[in-house]
Amino acid sequence: MTAPEFRTATSSAVAEPGAPVGALTGARLSDGRTLAADVALLALGAVPATGWLAGSGIEAAGGVPTDARLRALFPDGAVVPGVVAAGDAARVPQPLAGGAAPALGHWSGAVEQGAAAARTLLLGEAAPVFAEVPSFWSDVHGVRLRSVGLPALGDTVKVHECDREARRLEVSYHLDGRLVGALTIGRTSRLAAYRRALAEYAEYVAAQHA
Repeated sequence: MTAPEFRTATSSAVAEPGAPVGALTGARLSDGRTLAADVALLALGAVPATGWLAGSGIEAAGGVPTDARLRALFPDGAVVPGVVAAGDAARVPQPLAGGAAPALGHWSGAVEQGAAAARTLLLGEAAPVFAEVPSFWSDVHGVRLRSVGLPALGDTVKVHECDREARRLEVSYHLDGRLVGALTIGRTSRLAAYRRALAEYAEYVAAQHA
């Protein structure tokens, strides 16, 4: 059995036709290489199930827009009375992203947002603004990947450790010199310091909008 292999920084450009018609024999990559294959798995992403909100006045085609306390917003930015949103179908401002609301799709974020939304329903304006640091983990081919922050925002990547034999990796991501995320493999304990630094910045930014 061939060992699994990751091909990064490329995408599948064309499925190689086979015989009979419709059979898969390989995939041509965007970098010009061709890989033999007889099975392909497509991961096309997700679309928020917000159709039931049609006619509500909330424009939620890409998710329900919220303010920093997870209160749903009308298109003009006004708060929808008594309505909060959390989870994959919510677009919650992220302090680390300068207030932008990227789609994250991690279950941990949905849990944290659910708790924050409940606080808003109970406390109203007295509820704290949402400033949790995004995170996720995944087990892939016997190693655990863990990440905090928003690595995709980075314009600079710093590799602090890359030990292939020990299967260890530590990478940090920076935007204009400011830490925005980190990723580790086999170095889970090192994420604590990154999380603290990101949380301090997120809380600082959130306080400006309290």
